[in-house]
Order: sequence, then structure tokens, then C-alpha cells
Amino acid sequence: MFRKTVSVLLCLVCLTAFAAAEGLSGLGLLSDLDVILPADELLLADFGNEEGLMLKFTDIRLETAHPVSGESEEGYAYLRLDFGLANYSFDAISLDGQLSAFLMYDKTFRYDGELTLGQDTLGMLEETTGRLVFRLPGAVAADAERVALHLLVSGAEYLASIDVAEQAMAMGFTPAAADAGSAMVLQNVKPMLSLSWNGEQNAAYRYLVLEGELFNNTSDTLETAAAVSAALTYQLLYQFDAQVETAREQIAPMETQTVRLVFRLPYMVAVSGDDETALLVQVNGQPQEIAFRMSDAVPPAHAYRVFYDVMNWEAAKAACEAMGGHLVTITSAEEDAFITTLYPNGDHLWYGGYADENRQWHWVTGEEFVYFNWAYGQPDNYRSNENYINSYQNQQWNDSDIEGENLNPRPGGYICEWDDARACTYEDAAVRNDDPAALSDAPVFAYDELTGGNDLAVKVTEARAYQRLTEGANANYRELVIELGVINTAASARTLRDTAQAALTFRDKYSFDPEITYSADELDTLETGSIRLRFNVPVMVINGKDEEVRLSLTVNGVPVETGFRISQHGEGIHAYSIFRSDRIHWDAAKEACAELGGYLVTIADAAENEFVKSLVATNELIWYGGYTDDSRQQWYWVTGEAFAFTEWRGGVPDNWAGKEFVLYRDNARLWNDGWRDSDDVSLYICEWDDVSLVPEDIVYTLFP
Repeated sequence: MFRKTVSVLLCLVCLTAFAAAEGLSGLGLLSDLDVILPADELLLADFGNEEGLMLKFTDIRLETAHPVSGESEEGYAYLRLDFGLANYSFDAISLDGQLSAFLMYDKTFRYDGELTLGQDTLGMLEETTGRLVFRLPGAVAADAERVALHLLVSGAEYLASIDVAEQAMAMGFTPAAADAGSAMVLQNVKPMLSLSWNGEQNAAYRYLVLEGELFNNTSDTLETAAAVSAALTYQLLYQFDAQVETAREQIAPMETQTVRLVFRLPYMVAVSGDDETALLVQVNGQPQEIAFRMSDAVPPAHAYRVFYDVMNWEAAKAACEAMGGHLVTITSAEEDAFITTLYPNGDHLWYGGYADENRQWHWVTGEEFVYFNWAYGQPDNYRSNENYINSYQNQQWNDSDIEGENLNPRPGGYICEWDDARACTYEDAAVRNDDPAALSDAPVFAYDELTGGNDLAVKVTEARAYQRLTEGANANYRELVIELGVINTAASARTLRDTAQAALTFRDKYSFDPEITYSADELDTLETGSIRLRFNVPVMVINGKDEEVRLSLTVNGVPVETGFRISQHGEGIHAYSIFRSDRIHWDAAKEACAELGGYLVTIADAAENEFVKSLVATNELIWYGGYTDDSRQQWYWVTGEAFAFTEWRGGVPDNWAGKEFVLYRDNARLWNDGWRDSDDVSLYICEWDDVSLVPEDIVYTLFP
């Protein structure tokens, strides 16, 4: 017995000296522990005695799933201890009941081990292997200082410290908050703003989702959802309660699980400043200090810049990364359309896509390759090594070799992207805002501009007049539509329908009543809606001066000052609209514009030419309203106006094949002469000399 005691003491002295020399974590003499197991060095330690069973641990690791069943559970990890077991007695030993183990955390919480053995009985000097598995909450596994292993071998108890904190943290687990005390806490909260949640979507709302870890540092099992409550206050006046979503209905002691606080917020609140909103969270009746800012929920704007430097794909990738960005990645049609506006001349430029040895395409950032815009017949891997993406004809995509040698001309540059525009140092970089709150057509109100009666605040958001094109319509009249944005400033829902009365007066003598429609029957707190006033009035009223035409409006009987001006409707301003039709001929496009009260677009000067070019950023072919007669001595516009300004491509018009009598914009974004019945053109632009002539449902752009 004396020899055994000396050997244990020598072992402890050696281990301590080795730890001091190597700076290993988890080693050191503890007054109440016999042996210490360091997770990072897997040193063998003996348990048992030389006259009976002797156990040596051979491996210690933390895993996300059970090593046998594969079972996994959020917030938990599985501690696996492998060992060897030897019988040094003169007799065979049945292993039933000879071994057991449990972990204690903070001398309070107990976790029993699951034991498996290679065989049930050991003969003299025989050996076998075994394994202990503990199901541990992540917060326990990540806190080495308060975890102790209790091991029972043939009735003798041994203590050891278990340190797998580094492995636990690599899995994303964190120890209990230092200030948690004996409470339940919500920690590591991250905000996100979304257009929809669980399939629900409403243009007037956004969904603020706060996801965090709920940690139960008490000794009781608690009802999870009932333990958490949260509210968001706006302007110290309005309160929005959270819907609480939890991974499980209950949370056990020392357990961690994901909790989401989901707020359905009016658009006005979602775009508010940090000083206008406050988050109040309680967990198990205790207030939580959470450093919440509304602006943290909004994704950062991306920045993009074209570099016209000739180099191969790898060099372009390295150049972008050296500037803190990456070669551009394109994950949606909207982003693709935005990118093509950066190089309107159809240049060949490197993108950040590449193919692996199996011809599977990837982005340099690791984002999913879910969107693509390959040119016709691409990717074709023509040279058997075309593994990199570049812009191509009509600003679509092509696969190229690393040098771009299959292109003529070869790629003349590349596009860099920064996922956070603040990291881009180029002032001329283009910025695209992915903030979902910026994607709504809902009216935007500033808090200090709300006016109105009985909690319904109103302002004019649009006023436009248009000419009816229906058969029998009076050409001397126009439809004047006034859109009113409305917001409910009350603390509860308010009725919207049938709340407005309005009249339009001309020279204090003539009065016109509107047809009134409402976007909804009622509005919730801070919900936005609209009221549409539709007046049928003579052209003389539309062309009147602001002081001659007045709008009177009451909401719930209270007069409202809207700031309406008759000049808001844009009389006399040219309007343009783009139409797409599968392989439309020039004469059909001309007739389609005429049926809408306009005409196939004409170009009067350089300013209008640049404006019209900007309407379509791609290199697609577009019909214009120019034509020539059989003599080809003179070109004309469909309106009869002078054909004074031109932007012909070099060498044209050339009347190739003797059939080119009409005007189109080609894939170099320059003018060209073409066949009237060409099947290559799918776009045309209609123009109106007065925005009031545009049909009501046509989306248009005004000439600046």
C-alpha cells in the first residue's frame, strides 16, 4: 500500500511540473481532487488498484451527436470518455456493478454517465475497452472550472476535473453569463428585419426577429414561453408585444435553447431611428439588459465598382480581396439588373463564379449558386477548361478559361463587391441597399408631419391626371386621381372606410365631387393605408393655376390641410414606358403605342437620347419611332417632328439586303437600321407628350 501511495504522489508531482513547463490548461493540484484529466493532451491516468481492476482513460472528446445512436439536440453536446480496463487480481471478476460515473456541475447539478463495456467478465490479467457518454447542456461543457467527474471503481470513488471548454466553444457553446447568479437569462441576442415571417406578409409591416440563447441557471425545470416576455416601444407612446417562439416547451436546469422574439411592426416603426425605439425584455420576471439598436437589424448596403485593368481571373480575385472585398457575386435577378447598369457598353468583365472538377458552379464567397443568367448555349466548356464566369453578349454570362482567351476581346476588367459599403474606400462606388424595409411602396411619414382628425393622419402622396381611352369618353375631360397616405396614430385600431369627404373647387365657383375608395376597412396602430379621390373634371380645371383649384378634405368631420397643388399632376411633362413582347415587329410596336394614346419613342436632342438610353440598362434590342421612305434620302419620326439629332453606329444606316427601313437601338446601345419584320426585337418604348395622356395602369418614367 505504501508503494501505491508513493506512485500516485509521484504521478501528481510529474503532471503538475509538466503543466507548468508547457502552459497547458486544465492541469494543477486541486485540494479535493485525486487526478486531473487535461482535454488537450490526453495524458493517461490510472484509477483502481494493483490488486483488482485498473482503469486508464485513452480519449476524451466532445461531440454534437451521440456516438452510437447519432441522436442530437439543440443546446446539448455529448461528452465521450474512452478507457481501457484490466484485471490484476488472481480471480475472474464480473464487471456488473463494478463501474459507474457521474458529473457534477457547480456541486449542484448531476449528470449520470451511460456505460458500455467490451465484455461482461474479465479473467486474471485480461483487458477490455469501455466508454462513458454524458449528455451535457452546452453551458456546462463550456465551463471547465465547475465540472467534476466522479468515478466509482469497485466501490472506491475517484474525482477528476474535465476540461472540454475549448471544444465546446468551437461548437458555438458559451458558459453561463458571469452575472447570471441563480437566474434565467437571455444572451447573445441578434436582430434581423424581414419582409415576411412564417408565410405571413403585408406591405405595410415588417417583422423584427430577435434570436438569442435562453439559459436556465436555476435548479428548476421551467415553462419556456411563459418565462419570456418582450415589448418594443416607439416614441414612448406605442407598444408592440413580441410573439415568443422557443425550441421546446420546457427548459431544464443548465439547459440552453434558442428563443425568437418576433415583432410585427408598422413600416414607420421599422424604419425609425435608434433613439425612437426601446426594447423591454423580461425573463422569469427579471428585466434583461440587452444592447438593442433598431439599425442593427438592417442589412448593410453593398458597394460595387468596375475596374478596367486587364488580368486573369485569379489575379482579379486577389485584387478584390486585397481591397477588402471580393469578385462580384450575383444571387438574384434584381442584383443582376443592378450590376449591368455599371458597365452600359457591354464590356467583358470577370465575375466571382467558378466551376469545380465536377463542373458544379460556386461563388467565391460560398453563397449558394441559385441564380444564373447564362447567354444562349452557355456554359459550353468549349476549351475543356472554361471554369470561370465573365459578362458576355447582352450582359449575360459566359464560361471562360482563366485567361479569357476564348473571348474577343478578352475580359478587360473585373467587378469588385463589398458586402458592407462602409468597407469600400472608393467614393464613386455604386451602392445597393438590401434593407428590406426600403423595398416597400407603403407611404413614408415623418413623425412630426402627421396631421388629421380623430387619430387618422393624412398627406397627399401622388396627384396625376390622365385621359380616358374608353369608347365614348369625352376628350375635353380628364380623370384627376389624388392618392392620400393615411396612418392611424391612435393606440388601438380605427375605422378607415367612409371617414373622408372631399370636393374640388375651381375659381370658387365650380365644385366637383369625387369617387372615394379605401385601401382597408380599418387600420391598426401606426398602420398605413390610403384613400383615393377620383375626380372627373374639364381640361380647363387641370390646366388651372394653383390658386384657382382647391381641394377641401375632412376626415371624420375634421378639416385636414393636405398641401395639395393642381400643378402636382405634372401637366406638360413627357412620360415614357417600356414594354416587352415576344418578337414584336416595328409596325406592331408603333400601333401598340398609338392605342395607348402615345407614340413609339422619338429623340429630339442629346439630353433626351441619354435619358431614353438610361431606361434600359441592358444591351437588348429596342424599337424606336424612326423610319425612312423607299428613296432612303430622308429619315422621319412617327410624330412628324424634325429628325435633327442622331447617334448612328459607325457604318450605318447601310440598308443591308435592301430591306432596312426602320430604327432600333442595337446591342452596342447605338442607333441602327433594321427590317420592319425582324424577329430579333422584343422591347419598345412608348412616349406621351403629356403625362395626363398616360393610361391609368401604365407604369411610366417622367423626363427630368
